[in-house]
Amino acid sequence: MTATSPEYFRNQIKISFCSACDEAADRLWEIMCNQLKRNKAKEEGACQTQETVKPAIRIELNERGAIKVRTSFECLEKYRDNFIDEREFDPEAAMQPDLGLDAPAQEITRESFYDRVCNEELEGTDLDLYFSQTPAEDFEHWLAEGNNRPLAAKILSDDRTRDDFRDLVISTLEALEDAEEEAAEE
Repeated sequence: MTATSPEYFRNQIKISFCSACDEAADRLWEIMCNQLKRNKAKEEGACQTQETVKPAIRIELNERGAIKVRTSFECLEKYRDNFIDEREFDPEAAMQPDLGLDAPAQEITRESFYDRVCNEELEGTDLDLYFSQTPAEDFEHWLAEGNNRPLAAKILSDDRTRDDFRDLVISTLEALEDAEEEAAEE
């Protein structure tokens, strides 16, 4: 998955929910006003009503990072109204500008990637160790696996994504070191 996938995924769920809720709001208002008219005033003279709305959110995600979100609100009075919002994103389709996953100006190679990511805190051997701990076992296989090519492209073109990846590598290596020290002490 791309570095932006979790954020994009979260946003798609929010947008879908808000869109369906916005569409259902007028109908809910109408239902509640109708119920209010039918209800009798309570002892203190105030009349009130309530409506419980159960949104249904169906989320599909595959290993490529394709997202499908379907949100529906069912409004029931004399008849049933369904307000549905459905949206999809497929990262393998044409790159979408709001994701910032445009192709990098340079080719993605081990050398270009390592040159971009390595700094005074993180050396090439550190990256080798990090990739050796992944199921792919090395950079080339990691790049070819799943949806890592768009992530690598984003790392090459975006400073924040690069810095986030550096932080991930450093924290992973620190955790491995801590685990090794704990194992040695036992």
